[in-house]
Amino acid sequence: MLGERFAKSFDAFLAEHRACRALLEEHMSAGEHRRLLLDHVRNLVGDPREEPAMSASAHVGHAHIRAGVTPSAYLSSYNLVFPAYHHVERRPDVELPEIGAFRRRWLYDVCGTVDSYDEALRAAWESERARLASSLADSVTRATLDDLTGSLRRKPFVAIVERSRRQGVLVVVDLDNFKSLNDRDGHLVGDQALSELVSVLRDNTRAHDAVGRLGGDEFGIWIEQAASADAASALLGRVEEALPLERWDIGISAGCVVCPPGPRDFLDLYHQADIAMYRAKRTRKLRTGRLSVVVAASTAKRIG
Repeated sequence: MLGERFAKSFDAFLAEHRACRALLEEHMSAGEHRRLLLDHVRNLVGDPREEPAMSASAHVGHAHIRAGVTPSAYLSSYNLVFPAYHHVERRPDVELPEIGAFRRRWLYDVCGTVDSYDEALRAAWESERARLASSLADSVTRATLDDLTGSLRRKPFVAIVERSRRQGVLVVVDLDNFKSLNDRDGHLVGDQALSELVSVLRDNTRAHDAVGRLGGDEFGIWIEQAASADAASALLGRVEEALPLERWDIGISAGCVVCPPGPRDFLDLYHQADIAMYRAKRTRKLRTGRLSVVVAASTAKRIG
């Protein structure tokens, strides 16, 4: 009788809140929900500390979560059980638990059910936090790394060079006859050449060095703590050996500028390395090699 009364009260609540009813019906039928409520109210007369009773409370909480019932709506409807209790207790043919024990059972039950909401909220929060962290990491990666080659984009590469206060060498690398490769063999082969160049550069640089795509087929290399341009020349020599430049029919021209310790301006460094790189292009045309490296005549000036 008490369970029927409570089930009818909940039915009335769902009739007034159509959104809750629609959500409920997406997960279970009205009959299934009524049976769940009846079983639950019958359990109210048992010892709330027993494992079956606690499990039943949690089960009810999870059922309401799946149905889209909010904690406040659940508690509001649950409060109807006490008017139903007092309505039935006057009937001589109905045996009810003592009201004090019944209230204690109700408190245990509410706590167990609301704990289910807490667990669901924690799980939802962890899932959402993981999703947002993954999305943020993807955004940072897209903003930092070049989509094609995986090297640094120009802006983060410039930031690394200017932020460093140690001595280093800036190398500007350009692929000669790269347009002819694209026109002859297609852009897929050209993209492969750029990716392989970056892969070899990263394999031959250290963790605190940096490789960045400055634009098109032009790349920058920052070799930190290098005392001279010899380190850059040796690096580019290993790159020449590792890449199939002959098969691609392209060459590599590079300009290097040594930067002393302290603050520096990237544009000043780049200007000197770029001039040296174009001198290297002219030099390579005078001989048959696939690599030409020219070092800027003077070291970069310190600023600040």
